[in-house]
Amino acid sequence: LTAEGALLGLAVKVDLEAFAASVETSNGTEFQQAEMAETVIAWNDRQSRYAWVPTPMNGALLFRGPHLWQADGTTIRVSTSGAARVYVIVEVEYKGKEARDGGLHRSLPEAGWRPESQAPTWGDVNSIMKVFSCKLPENAELELPPILGEAVFSVVVSNIAGNQDRVADELKECFRVWDPENLGGMRVEDLGGLLTAFCPELDPKAKELVLREADPKNLGVVDVKDFLQ
Repeated sequence: LTAEGALLGLAVKVDLEAFAASVETSNGTEFQQAEMAETVIAWNDRQSRYAWVPTPMNGALLFRGPHLWQADGTTIRVSTSGAARVYVIVEVEYKGKEARDGGLHRSLPEAGWRPESQAPTWGDVNSIMKVFSCKLPENAELELPPILGEAVFSVVVSNIAGNQDRVADELKECFRVWDPENLGGMRVEDLGGLLTAFCPELDPKAKELVLREADPKNLGVVDVKDFLQ
């Protein structure tokens, strides 16, 4: 690590009583944990603070590492006890010089990470950040692509089941996958699969009741807006 390394940020949203998350690196770097919120200190070695934090990240868990990384193949592994969405905040543009993205601006979307439309700022008007996210199943772990060169970034983990709005957002995203033409519906059997994935402890009778209520006319198709109300 050097003062000229990459800048990377990671944040995680958690239910502190029922959800646990951890971040490990291949070079032994330790992260401090903090609640992701407006004006939270972004890194563990300077007083820069995040502002304009996107709503889905508020209340999540921020894993706070060094502001600037100098890495050659360092990897970061994220583990959670429940279904989560992991966010990586990374610098993708710096006015007047090359962005310090550690290769993540290219490697994250190539690995299937979803680009988000909003990103926080951290006090340097020349630095433009972007957020990428990936869904992590219950009791699973994922590894970020190797960090190559300088990087400015953070990692954030959000407990999907810990917030009703987050569950609704994840369901909407799943609906979009099953409904690429945006017709507003999906098959009842596909909804059953989603319920099993998001609510593994739901008993068969309760699941059947939910599906009947979601498709009261027995058409075999669920209206997305009605179901999420």
